[in-house]
Amino acid sequence: RLFIILLILISYVYLYIPRVDFFLSSLIFLFVFITGFYFDDIKLLQKHSLFYLIGSSVFLIIFISKLDSLLNKIFRYSIDILSLIFFLTYYTFVWTTVNRNPQLKKKLRLSLIVAIVTPLFLCPIFRYGFLIPLPKEGGIIAIMNLIRYSIK
Repeated sequence: RLFIILLILISYVYLYIPRVDFFLSSLIFLFVFITGFYFDDIKLLQKHSLFYLIGSSVFLIIFISKLDSLLNKIFRYSIDILSLIFFLTYYTFVWTTVNRNPQLKKKLRLSLIVAIVTPLFLCPIFRYGFLIPLPKEGGIIAIMNLIRYSIK
């Protein structure tokens, strides 16, 4: 469990936050962390962590090889889109592993809600309330900016 906690935290701080939209980084981090430990099933924790490790390794290869710069030159938010695809793939994987257990399906639903609502609430507070620039402002934050400045 300690290794998995360290894996999730280190990948969040050193891999995702500097390079991926802060909202998406936080969404992935929270969802992986919550589903990993809220289900309270060591076999599921191992399966989900292995899937997360493989996905994070792909991102690590992309970032080490500087492929992210090339992709972002083609389309500004390419890495954000890849991160969103990774999140949706991870969610689908988790859903398939808990699909037959009604209690775990409820926990999955609650995990998804908490993982989405928390950054959806905190990002605007820090960005527009406290005027703190977020570490990486990508596609989702750009959409928040459009909404914020079109309302004003």
